[in-house]
Amino acid sequence: PHKYPRQFPYGFKGLMNIILNVFMLRNYSGIITDSFHSASDIHEMVKFPESGISVAYPCISKNFKAHVKKYTPTAKSPIEKPYVVYVGDATWNKNLINIAKAVKLADIDCVFIGKNFIRSKMLHSLEKKTDNPWLNELHGFYREIKDDPRFHLAGFVSDEAMINYYHHALANILVSRDEGFGFSYLEAGVCGIPSVLADTRISHELAGETALFADPEDPDQIATCIKEYTNEKVRNEKISGLKTQLKIFSPEQFATTMKRIIDEYRSLV
Repeated sequence: PHKYPRQFPYGFKGLMNIILNVFMLRNYSGIITDSFHSASDIHEMVKFPESGISVAYPCISKNFKAHVKKYTPTAKSPIEKPYVVYVGDATWNKNLINIAKAVKLADIDCVFIGKNFIRSKMLHSLEKKTDNPWLNELHGFYREIKDDPRFHLAGFVSDEAMINYYHHALANILVSRDEGFGFSYLEAGVCGIPSVLADTRISHELAGETALFADPEDPDQIATCIKEYTNEKVRNEKISGLKTQLKIFSPEQFATTMKRIIDEYRSLV
C-alpha cells in the first residue's frame, strides 16, 4: 500500500498505521530484510539509513526439501498435457491477467496453485461486480480464463502435491510487476524446474542467469519465454545452473548471515 497506493488503497486508518510505523522505526538501530531490492525500497520509502539495513536471503524449509528428497520420479503427472505452473497470491502485483494472456498465446495448459484459485470461488466472483482495486486484477483474471480448459485451478495443496506439480511442469511462471522476494523460483528450482521471471531488478537479483526473463507488461514476451522451454537445450542450460545459484538460499547460509548481522549489531551496543 505504501508503494502502490492506487492499487492498494489503505484508507485513513492504514495511513495512520504507516505514519506510526515510520515514527517507531526511529527507535531501531537496524532492519533485516529479505533482498537488496527490498532494502532499497525501505530506504527510499521510509528514509531509514542505508547503513542500518541488512539483507538475509530467506531459504526453503528443511521440511519442503525433505519432501523433495522423498519424491518418486515415476509419480503420475497430474495433467496429461504439457503445462506450466503458477504458485502464489492473486494481488495486482502478481500480474495474473497478463499471465493468462501469455498462456493463451503459448497455447499451453497452466496450473494455478494458491488459496484464491478455486473454481467455485471463481464462479461466485463472476456473478458480482467490483470496484475494489484490491480485487480488480483477480476478477479480470477470472473473466480471462472463463470456460478455457487450458486453465487448471488447483487451490491450496499439500507440499507433496505441489512438488508433484512442479516436477512435471515445463516451467514455473513468476512475472510479477513487483516482489520483495519470489519463493516459487526457489521451490521450483529445488525440484529441478526452471522459471520464467519478470525482467525486473528483484528477479535478476535472485536468479542470475538461471531463468528466462520477460517484460511483465508484454504477454507476447512471456509467451515466447514459455515456448523457449520446449527446447530441451535451453531448458537444460537453465536447470544446470540452479544447483549453484540456490546455494545462496540454503538454511545454512541463512543462519550464517543472520548470526553475522546480529553480531554486528551487538558490537554497536
